[in-house]
Amino acid sequence: MQKIEYIYLHAYFALFSITALISKHAASFKFNDIEFWLLYGIVILILGMCAFFWQKLLNRFPLSVAYSNRPIIFFWVMLWALLIFEETITLQNIAGMAVIIYGITWMVKK
Repeated sequence: MQKIEYIYLHAYFALFSITALISKHAASFKFNDIEFWLLYGIVILILGMCAFFWQKLLNRFPLSVAYSNRPIIFFWVMLWALLIFEETITLQNIAGMAVIIYGITWMVKK
């Protein structure tokens, strides 16, 4: 497996994680606001793109490798929460992320 394919896989996860950001921002609007519906429309568009890219990625990776890498989405969401929403990252968050990264590394090396 070439490293560029893993870059594609993790770029997909980063794109997928953006839907959580947009959803959080949309939640700040009322249900009947146009901004709410526009943001959720963007989420649906991104999720559609993600579904397409996921199918393409499954052709390049064994299913066990592709799915074992999915928890890295938590890393991306935590990074966006820190950078965009200025949320606090706790020691528990970091420890949890270390366990996830170790598990992914262990699974990919098998």
